[in-house]
Amino acid sequence: MARVVDLTQDIHPGMQLFPVFPKPSFVLWTRRETYGFETEAMFLVTHTGTHVDAPYHFHAGGIRVDQIPPERLLGPGLLLDFSDWPEKGLIGAEDLRRAEGAAGTRIQRGDIVLIRTGWDRYLGSERYASGYPGLSREAAQYLLDCGAAAVGVDSPNPDHPDAGDFPVHNTLLPREVLIIENLANLGAIGRPRFRFIGLPLKIRGGTGSPIRAVAIVE
Repeated sequence: MARVVDLTQDIHPGMQLFPVFPKPSFVLWTRRETYGFETEAMFLVTHTGTHVDAPYHFHAGGIRVDQIPPERLLGPGLLLDFSDWPEKGLIGAEDLRRAEGAAGTRIQRGDIVLIRTGWDRYLGSERYASGYPGLSREAAQYLLDCGAAAVGVDSPNPDHPDAGDFPVHNTLLPREVLIIENLANLGAIGRPRFRFIGLPLKIRGGTGSPIRAVAIVE
């Protein structure tokens, strides 16, 4: 029987976000006593919590989030383990090759590649925001050359925290390789191969969207 593993952060007013973003807020909009039902209005950035970056986020000619075909975020997943990587460790192309060898499989065209650093254990701390390992430009190019459909991380950013020019974003997004950030619980997947589902809201013209990311493990 298949297991379903939730890979998604909770969205709540006290959650940690990229420093330039406001916290989400929720306002009770209709009360059960008045209308017979309750609803809330919410305000949040489209890059809140576990989310996908559309190519337009960094690339003016890129597709918007509502133009992403659903099948791009529903497909074969590959987990590469860097959970023993040091703080601010740089993950290069050769490191990805070694991780493939440890997993006993290679990146295939169309794979949704998830990079497990274990950094979600620091969620809520300054360490989570500034100390995470990141991919090099060469690593991003390797993922592109292998035909990855999307690349996800359990940290705020696939780019190294000291890389101010966003080399990973600027390598992958112009070629329509999607980026998934702020994943959680990747260690619970327990095997290299699985099915990934992480569909965004169909926000017309949006640069990104929160997703409910899950792994289906046979």
